[in-house]
Amino acid sequence: MRTAVGIGPLVSRLRPVHFIAVPFLVLGGVLFFEQGRWLWQRTHRTRAIERRWEYVDGELIEIDEVENAGQTEEEEGLEPADADATRNAVAVARAKPNTVGIWRQKVYTSLTFAGRFVNPFLEWRDKNATNVWEYLRWQLTRNNRNGVPKDDKLLEANLPVVIPDFQLLRSFHDRPPIDPSDLESASASVISVTWFGQSTCFVQMDGYNILTDPIFSSRTIGNWLGPKRLRPPPCRVSELPKIDIVLVSHSHLDHLDRAVVKELGNTVTWYVPLGLKEWFNSYGVTNVIELDWWQEHIHQAPGGAALTVAGTPIQHWSGRHFFDVNRSLWASFAVKGPTASFFHCGDTGYCSAFKEIGRRYGPFTLAALPIGAYEPRWFLRHQHVDPDEACQIHQDLGASYSLGVHWGTFMMSDEHYMDPPKHLQEARIRRGLPEGAVFTSTLGSTVCLAPVSSS
Repeated sequence: MRTAVGIGPLVSRLRPVHFIAVPFLVLGGVLFFEQGRWLWQRTHRTRAIERRWEYVDGELIEIDEVENAGQTEEEEGLEPADADATRNAVAVARAKPNTVGIWRQKVYTSLTFAGRFVNPFLEWRDKNATNVWEYLRWQLTRNNRNGVPKDDKLLEANLPVVIPDFQLLRSFHDRPPIDPSDLESASASVISVTWFGQSTCFVQMDGYNILTDPIFSSRTIGNWLGPKRLRPPPCRVSELPKIDIVLVSHSHLDHLDRAVVKELGNTVTWYVPLGLKEWFNSYGVTNVIELDWWQEHIHQAPGGAALTVAGTPIQHWSGRHFFDVNRSLWASFAVKGPTASFFHCGDTGYCSAFKEIGRRYGPFTLAALPIGAYEPRWFLRHQHVDPDEACQIHQDLGASYSLGVHWGTFMMSDEHYMDPPKHLQEARIRRGLPEGAVFTSTLGSTVCLAPVSSS
């Protein structure tokens, strides 16, 4: 007759080292699973990209070149099915670029595989999959100080925070609209922008108040977990004039603050990428409009001007935790009104889609472009632009002005915390852009912009 064996003897054999090993085994299993999933998805993504090539025949006026075309040789399968024909066509095209056709990618639309969104851009590389161990080594050995001084007074001097001029914001919103036919001669500004840190901006145009990628918490996860803000937000959300529209580029914690979502609720209209509406609905927020890339929606308040809000492509990824990575899309937004236009970028690596955005919706009065979180380039170049690439986007969009955002708030990369604005101005000079065309602002200060004269 067998006797039951209790778990007591087994537990007594366990040593502290066994308990210490458990989290490492779990982490290793998760990493192994994630590595396999990403590599499997990457293969099918490449095949999907093949179907997005087209043969352009005849006289070619302009050909968009892939920014890092030399790297395409790192991956197999980026050519159409008939590889020999493609190589011959490319060879002939290089010899006589103005008389024969070439293979190139089609205009980009969002792409899903196995229930997740993937980047359809040739420039994209899944560095977090192919370099997972190198990524872990970087995270364990990197210097997290980023030159941030321990002296709070010095930090305050370098990153001052001012209380917004609420009277200016109210008067800008309540003033009579400017006649579009008098734009070139109008001395009044047509758009204002107030930066609150990271990619959070308060934009006023054509009688509407627009908030972008809102985060007002002291950390990326509420007020208790994640990187801490270098400087406090200039004000509370409740202190701002009534918000009409909120643009959310993607679901990352530093771009979408759950506390703000709960506070604003259905009092505003939320514009979000595909797949993110369900998350809002889980908090009782239903005044949400999902947009795919190139999808447009006309926003018009009673008695107000009509705005065209369009979702546009960016090269990034999404996810609020490990299990919802890329369950929702990532997008930028083009907002076109009678007297002004605004481009909200969110996070992105540089890709040729920005030239297409400029062709479809440009020129823009103002663009909010990310200029931080770009080092080391081997890992971040595909998901975050550097200041020079931000200037390239400014030119691609045909923007009159571009505000540099996504810096000086949460330190999650390796560059010095004051490098982004310095390198932005260096890139502006190097590219011959006018002074003030690309700029940064003090936290909480409002910048009012007049249209650039065509003369």
